[in-house]
Amino acid sequence: MERLTAIPIRLAQGVALVALAWAIGGLPTQAEAQNRPTLGEILEAAANKKPDPNARPNKPGVKKRGLLARSNQFLHVERIKQNLQIALVLDGTESMDVDIDSVRQYLGSFVDGLRNAQPDSPNATLGISLVIYRDLDAPSGPVQMVLPQFSQDPDQVKSALQGVQTETGRPWFNERVDQGLAAAIEQLDWAPRDADAVSTRWVLLCGDAPPYPEGVDQRGYGNTELVQKANAKGIEIYSVLCNSGFNREGEENENLRETALRLRPKAADFFDQVASGTNGSFLDLWDESTVGDLLDKIPSKSVDYLRMAEITDDVISQFKRDQKTSTADAGGDPEQYGPVTMAILPPMPLQSMSFDPNVQAVQVAVELKSKFGTLPGMTIISPAEIESSFEDLKSMPEFEELSQQGPNAFVESRLIQRLADNLGAGYVLWGKMNEQNGQLRLASELYNALDGKLIEEASEQVAQENDLAMKNLAQFVAERLCRRTVPKLKEMQVDPYTIATFSSAYANREVAEQFRTEFSEDLRALRGVATAIHALGQAVEHLKKDQLEKARQPLAIAEAQLKVASQIDPDNPFVHLMLVSVYYNLAEMNDIDDYVTKQNQHLLKAYTLREKFDADHPARLEIEADYALLAKHDYPTAVELYSKLANDDPKNANYALRAHWMLAGIYLGDWGTNQEAPEVVDLESARHHILSILAFWPASSQAKFYRQAMENSGEGYTEVEVGGLQASRN
Repeated sequence: MERLTAIPIRLAQGVALVALAWAIGGLPTQAEAQNRPTLGEILEAAANKKPDPNARPNKPGVKKRGLLARSNQFLHVERIKQNLQIALVLDGTESMDVDIDSVRQYLGSFVDGLRNAQPDSPNATLGISLVIYRDLDAPSGPVQMVLPQFSQDPDQVKSALQGVQTETGRPWFNERVDQGLAAAIEQLDWAPRDADAVSTRWVLLCGDAPPYPEGVDQRGYGNTELVQKANAKGIEIYSVLCNSGFNREGEENENLRETALRLRPKAADFFDQVASGTNGSFLDLWDESTVGDLLDKIPSKSVDYLRMAEITDDVISQFKRDQKTSTADAGGDPEQYGPVTMAILPPMPLQSMSFDPNVQAVQVAVELKSKFGTLPGMTIISPAEIESSFEDLKSMPEFEELSQQGPNAFVESRLIQRLADNLGAGYVLWGKMNEQNGQLRLASELYNALDGKLIEEASEQVAQENDLAMKNLAQFVAERLCRRTVPKLKEMQVDPYTIATFSSAYANREVAEQFRTEFSEDLRALRGVATAIHALGQAVEHLKKDQLEKARQPLAIAEAQLKVASQIDPDNPFVHLMLVSVYYNLAEMNDIDDYVTKQNQHLLKAYTLREKFDADHPARLEIEADYALLAKHDYPTAVELYSKLANDDPKNANYALRAHWMLAGIYLGDWGTNQEAPEVVDLESARHHILSILAFWPASSQAKFYRQAMENSGEGYTEVEVGGLQASRN
């Protein structure tokens, strides 16, 4: 019987059917003159994620994503670490006066949003510096270091902005933008590279004119040189090509507008190259589709929200104590397992590390993830987070040299420890795969995040022509590793709950049965499903960033692989649920009824196949709950079924986490409840499920979502607006 414990249709599994769909977000301000967003509004919106209360109702069967569901389309706030440094590099010429005024206006909310996006830490810092560039004839010179040190005082930054006076851009239309950017990179006191694990470095480059062409005397730095300088210091550049100064009336401005339009391709090319070359983003406000997309997502600030009772760290701690007491009073074990957090890397060398879903090592990593994900108390870091953090490691100067020296250098350099720190993981699973003489050998190595050292390893070698052995290879190695790891953990005097989590893979009959069950009994179908899981996870990450075109290819890969798997293994409910995920996201992207029809067909097929499970099996309950919610819109039944899963025992913790996530959304008024069944909306119940996630799955993607989505209101509490309702958190 195919195991459905790791059904990847929730955020925690990285290939969410809902992704963050019920947290519909949008830019949080109204457009000003000529119905165009100002620079200040854009920066505020990029740091503050709010839902769009004016979004049109969704038609049955299709749930539209919002900006929040796809992360932010400009600033990568999800990458922010404990210490954030931002250099505002602004064009200070006369045509930028409206934009600089708007930055002054929205600076406070911009800073508040970024602070809320930082990890919770008493040591968190946020410093801002200010660099102004113009041209040679400007009275203040071509480059002005207005705030040459990173200031953690927003009032000081605002005061510095207040003191900026726009000046002439003469003698030519081009500006010394390259020199302003170079000054920020070279002259500011950026955090050293050995602080990468806790440091984020940004340049926000905003202007409306290109630099002088490369090769002329007025040009100081080439595009490639600037990118190299920024990458050497770990700086990401986010650029905005502005145009508000060219939208005024008058003959002189019309001439400027014509010049700006003529030189726009050169300006866009520069701003885009320095951003994309440093893993940042570029916004072109001349692009009407970009402006239209921004305006479509700008909600009104006058909407009234219901306010949920506050959620503070003390409230979370008390909730956890109360729940444990309640469980103990009922005769249960209040905390038998975990929490354990693990990051799983594809088993391959550093220099060739890949996250391509078609690569066999990546598919094996998905299988290992599904195995360890069944263990009670275990949270697996999403592959998307791992890929992003690994890319950060690759940008470090010493990475290339270390990768050539082999895996020992990677371990001894403490890069594994840095990776784990970035991800919030307690353990890292890595290893290698080798093919030789028709044999495939898989070796898995478990590392401790505290010191980056190897705890234990396990391996297995099988004949590649033996489908049964190949199908079970990941399970063989994973179970052997757990058996070998437990004695080592005892020697290390690790807490008994962590030991119980690892030992449950073989010592607990119910868990072991799930641990040993594959996605499919057919090797080809299993490989196809593993490929689809990873591809769908990549697609969802692109969708969260509003990168629709980039999402199409991995969705196509997932669809193709699952179609083949459904032909090989037609009665596998897991395959049909995966196809529901694919068509759900395709329907959101394209708003095509055919995708909705296919989604519902596969949901019905999975529902029909639910009888393969016992009546009280959590996989069956979850299928029935999804069917009640998505197909029948029977909200009371969906709540009843999800509630059974949420209250299940620790051995089904992954189901419980997904159930809490779904229930929070339903009670907050999403999934159609606010329109179709308002009597189901219940803020106190939603708060209970949010608290459950924050208290018992603090390292999960769902918990990270709540912590990142809550933003400072300036009134002593913070707000997260979801499904037309508003929750608060100190």
